[in-house]
Amino acid sequence: MNTSVSVIFINHTDFKFLKLLKRGFRHCFALIRNGKKTFVVDPLMNNLCLFELTPKQFEKLQAELRAQKATVVDAVAIPAGKDFIFGFYSCVAVIKRLLGVHKPFVLTPYQLYKYLINQTKE
Repeated sequence: MNTSVSVIFINHTDFKFLKLLKRGFRHCFALIRNGKKTFVVDPLMNNLCLFELTPKQFEKLQAELRAQKATVVDAVAIPAGKDFIFGFYSCVAVIKRLLGVHKPFVLTPYQLYKYLINQTKE
């Protein structure tokens, strides 16, 4: 069974200090599709939301993301190495760990986007 991961970048934030980040890249989360099941991994400031979507909920989420003009990047998860990853908790840190990305200077959603886009070109 194939597993695919899509990383979603959005503009919405409830925190004023995040408005310093590039417009459209102020938060990121992931959709993991494994066969007919879809899971959301949404690292928020004060918790980590993990939940399964029904097909109807997935369609609704896709429509909402299109309405928000979200940026979606299909990514490949690489097996995690044994390296220690130092970093603080953020949406980018969680998605990097989910994907097995070991880039200490990828800190913002936009930097993660640029890294993932460059990976898909290779």
